[in-house]
Amino acid sequence: GGVHSLGLKGNDGSVWAWGTGTNGQMGDNTATSKSSPVSVVGAHSFSAITGGGPLFGYSIALKGNDGSVWGWGNGSSGQFGQGTIALDRSSPVSVVGAHSFNAISSGNNYSLALKSSDGSVWGWGVNSNDQLGDNTVTTRSSPISVVGAHSFARISAGSVNSYGLKSDGSVWAWGSRASGGLGNNTDANITSPVAVVGAHTFNAISRGSGANHFSTLKSSDGSVWAWGLGTSGQLGQGTVATTRSSPVSVVGAHSFNAISVGDAHSIALKSADGSVWAWGINSFGQLGSNNSTDRSSPVSVVGAHSFNAIAGGERFSMALKSSDGSVWAWGIATNGQIGDNQTATNRSSPVSVIGAHSFNAI
Repeated sequence: GGVHSLGLKGNDGSVWAWGTGTNGQMGDNTATSKSSPVSVVGAHSFSAITGGGPLFGYSIALKGNDGSVWGWGNGSSGQFGQGTIALDRSSPVSVVGAHSFNAISSGNNYSLALKSSDGSVWGWGVNSNDQLGDNTVTTRSSPISVVGAHSFARISAGSVNSYGLKSDGSVWAWGSRASGGLGNNTDANITSPVAVVGAHTFNAISRGSGANHFSTLKSSDGSVWAWGLGTSGQLGQGTVATTRSSPVSVVGAHSFNAISVGDAHSIALKSADGSVWAWGINSFGQLGSNNSTDRSSPVSVVGAHSFNAIAGGERFSMALKSSDGSVWAWGIATNGQIGDNQTATNRSSPVSVIGAHSFNAI
């Protein structure tokens, strides 16, 4: 999320949380921040997790056995999909309706869910920038479907705009056009899906909940393409770029396998050697390059690490090692985001989240 993190254990489906908990984001029946992992309460076994925020911190989790979605944290904008505008929830509550979803993604104060049975996308929460894609700007406290005869394979929720990836590699967007975020050369908000311009075939999409740029990955060559705001080098073009309203490629002869967008920075993973690379703003060490210098092209995260999964936060980054299930983090630490039991020292290189935990997803 914006200022909290989640970890999922594959052996029992339990979710653990750390960071800001003032709205109940920890799911441990408290409104207390935690600087090391605590378990979410209830006899739940989840298969996927996602954190929303930063200003409206909440957590969303999916149960693979029945496709139900559960939420906790700040519910002031209908983020839990309970059919009412809820107060904060410090333990999981279920989204209403006889829905069976297969994927979830949370934005700043809204959520999206995907049904693989027909490729339909459903959303709930704030809709003031058309981010629910239902041809309205009405906030929804229960799931409503994105309009149009679309069948998506993957979804990604941003701060005020949303994205869907189709099996043919095309990306579609709806919501706010701010900073060129829709990638379709438009100058107006879009209330239903429109295609991102260019003859591109992507296989992965990412946009952070607080981000003002968007990244996509091509499996054919491992190249990353981005659009949106580039004033901190977050488009990875080798220069501090202005806004781009259509996709531009990240520089360098890199072949990546995964991407994740933070706020004004991005991180990418090379599965060939497990190295992580980053670019964009670096004022809190979120690039992991052992300094605080902004980068407009990819730089490698320091240390002899071999990671297999990555996640970008608002001003921090995380990575997972499959060899032992350990989680490592770097960047801002003021709310316990790093999980190393302190809130005083930012980290500009990876440090391990404390505790004898073995995680499968972050």
